Amino acid sequence: MGKQKQRNAVVNVILVAVLLLSLFAGCSSKKRKNPLASYLEHEFQAPVRLSDGNVFFCNRFRSVGAAPFALPDKTPDSSFDGLYTYENFSINEYNDYLTSLENAGFECVKLKYEAFCRKDDCLICLFYPKDGRPLELYWYARSEYAPAGGMSEHEAAVLLCPEHSLSKVPLTPVDITPEGFFERTGGQMFAVPVYSYDTYDTYSEDAKKDLMFEDNEKYSYQTVFVRDNKSYNTDMECVASADIDNDGAEEVCLLSFGGTSGVFSFVLEVVPRTGNAYSDGFTTEYYYLSFSEKDGKLVVHGETYNGDQYDFDIVTESLSGVKTVTLEHDGKELQN
Repeated sequence: MGKQKQRNAVVNVILVAVLLLSLFAGCSSKKRKNPLASYLEHEFQAPVRLSDGNVFFCNRFRSVGAAPFALPDKTPDSSFDGLYTYENFSINEYNDYLTSLENAGFECVKLKYEAFCRKDDCLICLFYPKDGRPLELYWYARSEYAPAGGMSEHEAAVLLCPEHSLSKVPLTPVDITPEGFFERTGGQMFAVPVYSYDTYDTYSEDAKKDLMFEDNEKYSYQTVFVRDNKSYNTDMECVASADIDNDGAEEVCLLSFGGTSGVFSFVLEVVPRTGNAYSDGFTTEYYYLSFSEKDGKLVVHGETYNGDQYDFDIVTESLSGVKTVTLEHDGKELQN
């Protein structure tokens, strides 16, 4: 494949960069180069999709293809990793744009810092301009390859969404299954909207009162692999299929961010065609991650802030019938 560059999960990257900045500030008073600045200066381009031969992967689902709705009547200043950015966008223009989406059949909820607009075949998130910030938006649209014989979006809603949501508009998944994926894996990919108050509502009454306030109200999205009525998240939006353990059957692999704060971590999860899923987590320097192919095999591709690139081999092992997975580079295991 040659050198591969990556822009993956913009919002998560920025959050991690901010955490790193805080860490740096606490460690030393010397001036250090802002890692977020390096991120913005460096143009990462993840391999988006490969469906030939022994390996299948897809590394982005957000804002893929042409928008199935009218974008703002301006040229975006950036479409970085599917996040469309419009500078010098006024509040009046923003309100007019929301009205135009509603006139096009979208149900829209305007929150303090963002808006969520939905139709059955499309989900849009907008961060509106305020205090000098630009308008930002992205979307998930129903794939033309959504399988007719697979799980319906209504069935996916029963599996993936709360039965009684506090959202003012319906929370319905959108089938974003890429070309050839269902035929190859028997599974589907869904973009699932999540309303923050539904999450807070699962806690105690005291916690719910503390967390349910205007600044804390938002919509987010999960990218979910579904097969055999089981679901597996990939918040990096990276999914792949390949025979990684050489047993003659392909496994589905997913990348997600780890749950650490202040340090970078990620999780590689493996979902076999039969049997239980298994995974391993890694705490490392920051990498822009994606799936890629090397010498006919699936690898995890990582790139650092300064552009150093690494291909990590996926290594599985079975001990007493229990399978494990790890990553190696030049024969050495990646730190976990």
